[in-house]
Amino acid sequence: MPQGPSRRLSRTALSVVTALAIGAAGVLPAAAQPSSQELRGEREQVQERLDELMMQVAEVVEDYNEATVALELAEAELAATEREHAGLTSEVGELSELAEDHVRRIHKLGPGLELSSIFVAGNPTDAGAKAATLRRVLAGQRADLEGLDAARTAIAATEERLDEQRAAAVASAEQVAERRERLDQRVAANETEIADLERRIRAAEEREEEERRRAEEERLRREAEERARQQAEERARQQAEERARQQAEERARQEATREREAAAQPSEPEPEPAPAPAPSSPPAASGNSGGSTNSGGSTNSGGSTNSGGSTNSGGSNGSSSGGGSGESTPAPAPSTRRSAQAAVDTALAQVGKRYQWGGGGPNSFDCSGLTSFAWRAAGVDITRTSRSQYAATKRISRGDLQPGDLIFYGRSVSGISHVAMYVGGGQIVEAPYTGANVRVRSDGLSRKDIVGYGRP
Repeated sequence: MPQGPSRRLSRTALSVVTALAIGAAGVLPAAAQPSSQELRGEREQVQERLDELMMQVAEVVEDYNEATVALELAEAELAATEREHAGLTSEVGELSELAEDHVRRIHKLGPGLELSSIFVAGNPTDAGAKAATLRRVLAGQRADLEGLDAARTAIAATEERLDEQRAAAVASAEQVAERRERLDQRVAANETEIADLERRIRAAEEREEEERRRAEEERLRREAEERARQQAEERARQQAEERARQQAEERARQEATREREAAAQPSEPEPEPAPAPAPSSPPAASGNSGGSTNSGGSTNSGGSTNSGGSTNSGGSNGSSSGGGSGESTPAPAPSTRRSAQAAVDTALAQVGKRYQWGGGGPNSFDCSGLTSFAWRAAGVDITRTSRSQYAATKRISRGDLQPGDLIFYGRSVSGISHVAMYVGGGQIVEAPYTGANVRVRSDGLSRKDIVGYGRP
């Protein structure tokens, strides 16, 4: 069946629309890539998460240190218990030998010999002596057996206590190790994410730099094209002006030729035309007299301009020389806290050494291990953990900080998780966290998680 005009028109329109859609799809821009600024914002968010994780790690480290101290105490108690256990075991051995000796004595007398020896004795004295001997043997046996039972009971109690101490120490160590492993995994994941973001930031910066370079090249190209266009227009204008001048000269020449030809032909005399006025020229008086312009009355006299009276008198140089002659601020007197300075020097000497959980020197440190190591080298023993160091030091204000003082960080006083040493000049030295070495930093006093300051 033949198609009507409307059917053909609709199919043609559909084809055109389809072609336009395909063409538009081909020129649609790809998904916009994030800018370096956006990536930096994303990195800041990840860094905040990492900082939170690092605080949790620091809290676990502090828990680990306290568990280590508790384990050391438990091991000391365990050693004492083991010594007690060894003593009781030796006592049981001695009592066992005594009990065996009593058994041998009873056995030697025989089961009925004791009584028969009493009744068949030749006289009462022999019978009494034998009875007294038998009572002493039986009494000694009873005391030894009771002592043996008590020793065995004590051994059982110490063994039970030893088992409980071992179980508690193992459970504490396992819990700390498990928390540490989980946090280490989360820290590693965040560090990987930050490293990826930094790589993407570098790529974005390189891309943006390339875009800026291309934009600059395009700007320079357009400026060059514009200059070329303006130069072409200027040349065209000059050429047009030259043509107009030449045409004007040609017209003037032709007009002069016609006038000469007309003058050469005889004709009735005509009244002479009035002479054309001479072309006006600028008055010579003002150009050549030099009355006021060239006189240099005030302009060339240099009255005030060249005098340099106040400008060159050294006004500003005078002030500069005055500044140089002012008194300088005197240098602060050296600290009289020699032990504190020794602690600072010791802590600074550890910069670059690796961080390690529970490290107390001399080759690796955690935060409280560094501070206790430094102060111990200065002759002052402070406790091992940051929380106990906070409890053992004197509270001071930030304005009273001196080199050697300690700065404590955490969510709260009960949740202290980090300690650093103030070294002066707004700087601190610290053993920060796993993967970072002992370092000096200048932003330690600007952190928001400072909970207090202490002086050993």
